[in-house]
Amino acid sequence: FYHSKYYQFLQQEIQEIDFDSRDEITDLLDALSDNNQNTPTIALTLTSVNELPLGISIDLYFLDADSVSLYNQKDIQLIDAPTYDGVTLSASTASNSITLDAEGIEALKTTETIQLILTLNTPDGVFLPLLETSAVDVTLSIKLSFQ
Repeated sequence: FYHSKYYQFLQQEIQEIDFDSRDEITDLLDALSDNNQNTPTIALTLTSVNELPLGISIDLYFLDADSVSLYNQKDIQLIDAPTYDGVTLSASTASNSITLDAEGIEALKTTETIQLILTLNTPDGVFLPLLETSAVDVTLSIKLSFQ
């Protein structure tokens, strides 16, 4: 008697980014506030290239100097697993923007570290080859827009 069962792979990876631009953004927001200007829209853009045979979602945290969470957004679908044609695994690419609300903008002023928790998981019922050279590349950028 042989019984096979599919198991979903789930793995988390934590990446922390020292937030060196905090003072520049804080100064800009304070200057706008002092001059009764409209607060700009702030969007974080996550651009990713995925060569792993796994989908990736992300939890985003703004941490203060004591690693206390000031703001978070959880379970953001970052990128799907790449396609596999039976021979070749083709990397998938995606770009996602996260627009900060007033709470996020205020938290950004005192953020010391931006923490990204990536959750890697297999697509339901799909099993693809994992190559030693496969990688995930995620780039975080911040854009301020004035209205």
